[in-house]
Amino acid sequence: MGGALAERFAREGHATTYVSPAGSVSPWTIHSNEQGNIHARLRSLGVALRLTERVTGYAHGLLSLADVYSEEPRQIEAGTLLIVGARQAEDRLAVALEAEGARLTAAGIRTLSRIGDALAPGAIVHAVWSGHHRGETLGTEPEQVLRDAPISSLCTPEVRPALSA
Repeated sequence: MGGALAERFAREGHATTYVSPAGSVSPWTIHSNEQGNIHARLRSLGVALRLTERVTGYAHGLLSLADVYSEEPRQIEAGTLLIVGARQAEDRLAVALEAEGARLTAAGIRTLSRIGDALAPGAIVHAVWSGHHRGETLGTEPEQVLRDAPISSLCTPEVRPALSA
């Protein structure tokens, strides 16, 4: 999304800087062989690329950055800041239903499963697969399928994907 927005603003004539903690633009696109084209297109449009840097603050037209490896602080001028950040699960309905456990049981509902964006945001293909998979496994113990879940300090041991050699 960040690469697409940077391209749009650059094509509209805005001076554009793409900042990412990743080492490349639109890193997920390496899986679809689009990354090289996106990188080249942004460069050809004059988009400044600030890779392996993270945003640490923004005030009075100055964007504060830090190198992801050394934490070295940096600043650049920026009249506008557009953040394309982490997406969160949309689980309000699931949380509300889980709070009604006794009423669900009384109504004969034995299982409540989170699927699609209630687990983790993703592309429409992920939601379709999640719904299809749960439909095929109705009547069995639901399994938690983690997709696009980074292994980080934000993951608790209970949900951290197992690593195998």
